[in-house]
Parts: sequence; C-alpha cells; structure tokens
Amino acid sequence: MTHPVDLLPHLKQLETFIASHLHLSAYPPHVDLPLTNTLRHLRLKSVSIQWMSGRTFHALESCALFFPLHRHVQHTFITTLPNCDDLTFQGYPLDMLNGVSAQNLTHLTVKCPCSKRQRGSRQLDRFSSRALQGNRLAPRILHINIEATDEAWMKAFAFMSNLEELVIDNSQPSSLGVKTLQALVVHPVYASNLGTTTTPGGGYTLMCPSLKRFGLRYRRWLRPTEHFDLIPELVSIIWSRGQSKFALQSFRIWKGSEQEHPLELIEGSGVSLKGFERLANVKGWDVAQLVTSRLLEKIFKP
Repeated sequence: MTHPVDLLPHLKQLETFIASHLHLSAYPPHVDLPLTNTLRHLRLKSVSIQWMSGRTFHALESCALFFPLHRHVQHTFITTLPNCDDLTFQGYPLDMLNGVSAQNLTHLTVKCPCSKRQRGSRQLDRFSSRALQGNRLAPRILHINIEATDEAWMKAFAFMSNLEELVIDNSQPSSLGVKTLQALVVHPVYASNLGTTTTPGGGYTLMCPSLKRFGLRYRRWLRPTEHFDLIPELVSIIWSRGQSKFALQSFRIWKGSEQEHPLELIEGSGVSLKGFERLANVKGWDVAQLVTSRLLEKIFKP
C-alpha cells in the first residue's frame, strides 16, 4: 500500500485484531482510538505500529508483532500493556522492545533474524540491558532466538534473575560456546541461599538463580566431522544445580528443526541416562563413566 488507511477510529468494540501487510495511519496520541479499551488479542505481520505509541492498551492479553514497518520510529516508540500475559516480537532491530512496558508479562518470545554474531551480540546486549532491566519487561518465561557471542550471553544472563524458564534457539551446538554454558553452573562450595557469594578468588554471582526449566533448540545437530563436546558442560549444569538450592526441574534439547519432542536430560533430581544415551548415541555405561569423570574433575579441581 502506498497510502495509509484510516481504519482504527471506526473499530468501536474490537477485541481481536489480526492483520498483515497493512499500512495504517500514524494517529497521534490525542486521537481517540476506542480499541485501546477493548482490544484483547493483537497479531500484526508487516504492519505499521506507530499508532500504538503513546497509548495504553488496558485489556490486551496477548500481542505478537512480526517485522513491523517503519523502523525509523523505534527510538520514539513507547506503549504500555499493563495486563499483557504473552508477548512475541520478531524483527530487526530489537530496539522497539525498549519502549514496551508490560510488567505483568508471563511469556516473552523474541526472534532476531540476523546471521552475524557481532550484530546479534549488540542486539542481545541492548535488549537485555534496556528492555529487561528495571522490570519494564519482567517475564517468567523467555524463548529467544538470536546468534550472539559468549560474552554477550553472559552479560544477558545477569538481567535474567527472575526467569523460571529459558529456551535458547540457535543454529548449531557450536554457536553457544562452553563459556556460556559454564556461566550457568553453580559452584556448590560457595553457593548460598541468596545466590550471590564471594569466592576466595574474587566475586561470584550466580546466573539465573530462579531458573527451573532450561532448553536448547538447535536447527541442526552435530555433523560427523565436528568435535564439539557439549555433554560434560550439560552434566555440570544439571549436577551442580541439583546439589544446591537452585535445582532444575527440566533440561530439554531439540537436535533439529524437525524434532517435535525434545530430549529430556533430567530424571527426578539427577541426570537422565536415557536422555544422554539418545543425545550422544552411546550406551548407558559410557554415559555413566562420563558423568563420574566429570564429577571427579569438579571435586578435585583447585
């Protein structure tokens, strides 16, 4: 559409609005839009969203924004969703989320389609330090799809202290490095009930202390020529948290984009040998040996 359509003021009792490739007028805040009091579900794909800026949507329960038009308004975009429970955003850049306030949010899904890690790292850093900081967005469940460096992930974890569920979607296992996974390990010698302690070697802050469910969704698994061993780090996360007050209830892995049901790596309060058998394509005895050697390494490590 070359010209915007004057539609929204005429929707007096609208509760659900689903649209795609629609150029809406940019109504300034003083223009009355009745749907701000009635709208419960919003789903927009390639639709202009300037009309949302400066407004409070009192009844909105779920909101999904895919590739919004006119990204130049991202720095001035501000909207309040006081009763929104489920928010989804897909697009680049993520700066639009910096202006969204949804303090009663439960589920947040973020997808940033940029293939370069450095660019994705900048997006992850700004999203975590601006949108998640100060409880502007304080979800209990976060599903995030973005390619970033280890340093960017570890900085982002510092702003995820309230998360109960975290699912990270990456292209391949090597895209999420060992340092990132090690940041989720709890050091039982020093971990306290508060989750923040000081080690003899310096400061130590537990990442994601409220985390109960963790997931890694990969679009492809390891090729035969790749030698990236995830299993020791996964065992360390499960075991260390199980020995503390911060135990995980679930640790799931999707080995490919076509895998509907993930592998569960936790059974009861410990490691699921069956899950690791299917993950590594080895026998249970080999997994048990690996777990034992990993625990001994942690115990006797200086």
